[in-house]
Amino acid sequence: MRHVAMWLFMFCATAAIDVVWARYTVAAAERRALHAAFWSAAIYIGGSVTMLAYIADNVLLLPCVLGAFAGTYVGVRRGA
Repeated sequence: MRHVAMWLFMFCATAAIDVVWARYTVAAAERRALHAAFWSAAIYIGGSVTMLAYIADNVLLLPCVLGAFAGTYVGVRRGA
């Protein structure tokens, strides 16, 4: 059960990070420096947490890839 929870966490975390990437891109394109800086920090925090997890267990890359796909799709589809 713990393994399933970790897969779900990694999927959701990576999806959220990709939505944040979309928000960062919009803020940077609109030259809103403070907003872009905030989203950039969020990207690094989220990315670091997921990276540490999949370094410990390489199989966790699979939910990360699926989460990245889903997060980018949602972020672009909803217009971030």
